[in-house]
Amino acid sequence: MKRRDWLAGVVSVASLSLSNGARGEGAGTAISESNYLDLVALLLDETRRSLSWVSAHSDQTFAAKCAYQLGDLRISLANKIPVPTSLKGAHLHFLSALENADAAFDAFALGDKSRASDRASAARSEDSQFVRALEDAHYSLPVVRA
Repeated sequence: MKRRDWLAGVVSVASLSLSNGARGEGAGTAISESNYLDLVALLLDETRRSLSWVSAHSDQTFAAKCAYQLGDLRISLANKIPVPTSLKGAHLHFLSALENADAAFDAFALGDKSRASDRASAARSEDSQFVRALEDAHYSLPVVRA
């Protein structure tokens, strides 16, 4: 499958999730494990890249503020994703990874490098736990190519 086709599918699922979530139906709308994993892979990849970049450029507080705002949007979308029953336990680690990354962005924006480092570490830990939980359930995240 070409990257463009894959991204188009992810965007379609995201649009469906957002529109249903706006009507309060997000949690009840069923999606396949494959569609769920595609969407989660995209959101997690963006979070990982943002966290890596902001951590390496911790003196750029405006960039950290932007990352924080984008993180809020990812969290909002993640909370509206209909989660397949087989992946509900793993999903909690995904949400926690996003929340901790967002807290790290906020701390970087405020210049609190110690708190930012702690939250970034917690985000990476939850990310790893999410991947392990997926593996335990016999799933894996698709690779998002640059």
